[in-house]
Amino acid sequence: MEYVSGWFDSHSLIVFSGLAILGTLLAPVLLQDFLIIPGLLHRKNGLNVPPVGSQFFVKSTNEVLINVWVAGGGPPLIICHGNNDSVPTFWERHCLFAALGYTVYVFDYRGVGKSSGWPSEKGLLDDSDAVLREVARRHKVHPSMIPLVGISLGTGPVLYLASLWSSKYVLLFSPYISMPDVVKGTALFSRYVPFLHYKFDNESFLATRLGQVTIPMRALILHSTSDELIPYWHGKRLSEQSRPPHAIEIRYHETADHHPTVEEMWPEASAWLLSVREEL
Repeated sequence: MEYVSGWFDSHSLIVFSGLAILGTLLAPVLLQDFLIIPGLLHRKNGLNVPPVGSQFFVKSTNEVLINVWVAGGGPPLIICHGNNDSVPTFWERHCLFAALGYTVYVFDYRGVGKSSGWPSEKGLLDDSDAVLREVARRHKVHPSMIPLVGISLGTGPVLYLASLWSSKYVLLFSPYISMPDVVKGTALFSRYVPFLHYKFDNESFLATRLGQVTIPMRALILHSTSDELIPYWHGKRLSEQSRPPHAIEIRYHETADHHPTVEEMWPEASAWLLSVREEL
């Protein structure tokens, strides 16, 4: 009996060890929603909009309700924030943009904060489109004339909207070629590229937009040469697609890393947005 018990103990250890290794290998695949959108940890965030702002909900696909915060006054501007933010954590930056004389709309992707549902690439793109349509309706302007700002992950939805609506004004902070290209550049997760549910093929989105010549696009890309998460060559490659009648500028910052790019490149961003405001 002791021999049998020992046999089971040793084999149980092997089985449990195998399961532990398998679980470790599969974790990035099974948990990729949280890895791509860690803002999911802000789910059901109870913070309310500050008194100087307001909020409303937009119905997206699958009956999902998207939480939108508004601040400022003037022509509309929509921001698609980064993956680790929610509208409350983005509020300080929100106010920076609003101070330039825009009515600024920032929203949470499905599953983040008070937005219902669970994220997917299609869902995030649908949400962005739903918000743009609603903002255009409220301001009685065509969606193409609303300036769009994308930050990190948010550059995917913004370039998608630009390709969908021939957006005239686009500002991108730390954009990427595609999500697989970002993941390929990481030593830890590069092997999982074939299992990615999120593609966000920004290069294709941009190529589609550049093929639309009726409304020339004016775009600015801001990127840090020290960005290790999304290396600056992503932004450089996107900017190199520029061709008449469109104009894509790119500006680099040598000291900012990925996360504080908005603050450290604010002089360039604010000057560009002020010049856009004069055209609206």
